[in-house]
Amino acid sequence: MSISLGPGAEFGHYRIESLLGRGGMSVVYLAQDENLGRQVAIKVLAPELAADENFRTRFTRESQLAAGLEHPNIVPVYEAGDTGEHLFIAMRYVRGSDLRTLITQQGRLGPEQTASLLRPVATALDAAHRRGLVHRDVKPANILIAIDEGEEHPYLSDFGLTKHTASKSGLTKTGQFMGTVDYVAPEQIKGEEVDGRTDEYSLACVLYQCLSGKVPFNKDTDVATMFGHLQDEPPRVTEHRSDLPAEVDDVLGRGMAKERDERYPTCTAMLDAFGQTVGMPSGPRDTPSLAATMVATPPQPAAEPPMLPPAPETSPTPSVAPVARAPEVAAATAPPPSGGGARSKLIAIIAVAVAAVAAVIIGVIALGGGDEPEPPPPTGPTGQVPPEPTVLSNAEAIAIPDSGPATPYPSTIEVSGLQGTVSDVNVTVTGLTHGFPDDVDMLLVGPGGQNVVLAADAGGGEDANAQTLTFDDGAAGTLRDENAPRSDAVRPQSFGLGFEGPAPAPAAPFGETLAVFNGTDPNGTWQLFVFDDAGSDEGEIAGGWSLEITVDPAGTPPTGATGPSEASFSNTAAMTIPDFGQAVPYPSEIEVSGMGDSIVDVNVTLVGLSHSFLEDLGVLVVGPTGENTVLMARAGGFRNANDRTLTFDDQATEVLRDERPPVGDLVRPQAFEPGFEGEPPAPEPPLGETLAGFNGTDPNGTWQLFVFDAGAGDLGEITGGWSLTITVG
Repeated sequence: MSISLGPGAEFGHYRIESLLGRGGMSVVYLAQDENLGRQVAIKVLAPELAADENFRTRFTRESQLAAGLEHPNIVPVYEAGDTGEHLFIAMRYVRGSDLRTLITQQGRLGPEQTASLLRPVATALDAAHRRGLVHRDVKPANILIAIDEGEEHPYLSDFGLTKHTASKSGLTKTGQFMGTVDYVAPEQIKGEEVDGRTDEYSLACVLYQCLSGKVPFNKDTDVATMFGHLQDEPPRVTEHRSDLPAEVDDVLGRGMAKERDERYPTCTAMLDAFGQTVGMPSGPRDTPSLAATMVATPPQPAAEPPMLPPAPETSPTPSVAPVARAPEVAAATAPPPSGGGARSKLIAIIAVAVAAVAAVIIGVIALGGGDEPEPPPPTGPTGQVPPEPTVLSNAEAIAIPDSGPATPYPSTIEVSGLQGTVSDVNVTVTGLTHGFPDDVDMLLVGPGGQNVVLAADAGGGEDANAQTLTFDDGAAGTLRDENAPRSDAVRPQSFGLGFEGPAPAPAAPFGETLAVFNGTDPNGTWQLFVFDDAGSDEGEIAGGWSLEITVDPAGTPPTGATGPSEASFSNTAAMTIPDFGQAVPYPSEIEVSGMGDSIVDVNVTLVGLSHSFLEDLGVLVVGPTGENTVLMARAGGFRNANDRTLTFDDQATEVLRDERPPVGDLVRPQAFEPGFEGEPPAPEPPLGETLAGFNGTDPNGTWQLFVFDAGAGDLGEITGGWSLTITVG
């Protein structure tokens, strides 16, 4: 690699000021953007990478993906460029240090500091995962730390080699290994499919290192380290930290589980679990729990704090993330552990992985930062900074047919963990494509039943092509304007007489502005109904939709001031029920976090249950502390359940064993035959008979639903998954 640009050198419209650091395949410079008059960090890639057309194409595609990530804890990418000889990326210049340097200086961090640094990184990763992006190289050197008014603000860097979760491997087509060996997940080593839980594994390794000062599998060679990731039990951090509770080992063990399905569903859930074990509330520093993504102006840098001097290539603590170590080929001859069969297969996997790792080409984006401190945010009448909005998304595409309700109908977003009442709501639909948007009706329904017609016969133009629209009461224009906006903010508007969708859409009256939600409790299920009221064209909302909710922390929900609070949590993934055996998945899980106090009531809902012989089904729900309830076992009293939604409630008057099917969808748990007839790993007796068995327990953690068909004769499914409604007090 030959990259050498001295101070004053021109690089496009950037003027180089100084060297920030070097890596094996890139150099990072501090530069002045002469067009905009600001400092930026520029990462310049080695010329041999620019000469590779496949890499050049991939660089362009993935730089665009990285630039599309907007999160207060992800370093913003300003530009990706190509000078012909070099590929480069310009990004915010972050003044401060990085987590690797901090660990090196302090040895190990306290649990509170660790949580305050890593939980924002977890929310940043989850935000990327919801967009289908995987980082694949989460490590301390890629977590930058800016200092804002004496407080540490972490930034996740090096999102340049992200890739869509549909990709099948942690390796590139040319065998390039993605990740750093000390933090690499087993599925990356084996070249298997990667997803957000791959980043979670790496983040768990970083969490372990923050607490212990050591990497989890500290071996002599890279090959031995990879063997550790593949076969060694996760180390126990309490062996190095007697001041930490034993439950921390359980959190790290789950985060570093060899199988992805055994890990937490999100990075935020793992950090929330860690916070709870060390006595910290979920969501430190006003970050909402349950993976709610905070969209806020990033904290501004303090006036000219010193930037760490660039470290030489031999320094163990560079201020810019180095490339991953490439293990020497000779390391492949290290003697493997003894064993046959499966062990031989493992050795073969390692051999392939070593060959891949030897061809390392690492990340495309280092991180930079802003220059001049920006003006402080506006303050409210009392001089306090107004609350920042929380954005929650459902990225599942919505298909809009020629005429009729869209699929899914409605699309839902679960909101929980927000304290206070709504002071403002905005709604964004992403990627709207339709030849006649004036035929598309949209209705938003909140958890309290309030609703607003966002658009009904209101589209003012034709041929919406991947349009992103934000409905905001404060927007200047409407869709009905003569020049319909493309990718803009618009006011809700119902030009017709309300939402014309059929049942089960709510009936009139309909709200006309989003202000109808103000003063209400934001927690619960929000629904978006989409309907095409004319047979003219098919369409879609390719990127789903999102809610931007601002709460008044001083407000209290109308039902929350005097009584217990309630929240709903869902897993909408379908479950298939085979003729005789365990449903898939088995069990299905829901993560609950952010709820204070103990349970006073729990209800469970199965959505879209179809089966011809309900008396053959066993359904068991297990709480995070081990309590359980048999919802039904040989209890089905009617056959041919066709897309039924059943809510199990101790207070219901009907049971499934009645001679007739229940008139409604509310039934009591009932095991007509004692016990749950599922095979291991279903919990052993004693098994609870009512949902009251959960009362008085902590609701936070992993809830499991086991479904088992005890007889042969029919296939079934639960198409809409299941949900929990939990009341605490």
